[in-house]
Amino acid sequence: MAFSVEITTRAKDDMEDATRWYARHSRDKALLWSIGCQEAIESLADFPSRCPIAPESREDEREVRHLLYDQHRILFEIEDETVTVLHIRHQKRQPFEMDEI
Repeated sequence: MAFSVEITTRAKDDMEDATRWYARHSRDKALLWSIGCQEAIESLADFPSRCPIAPESREDEREVRHLLYDQHRILFEIEDETVTVLHIRHQKRQPFEMDEI
């Protein structure tokens, strides 16, 4: 079953911020990272539950999962037949609070 994938404004902003950061170092790396991130997000249309539950959501009612891409975590929820990408976060950042997303 294919899921529809939606990306929140927050996640789009996160992706743009990361792309700008990479562009300061290499325009080619920025382009490759952006394309790869988009492909990783699109891959969530097929079997998104393959991704583990994010450790931060274990104590919350919301089941937020994460997909690792490069050095980032793509955080998302699954509801019915829709995957909603909530946040894209560098792995070196502190764990997020559920009210952040």
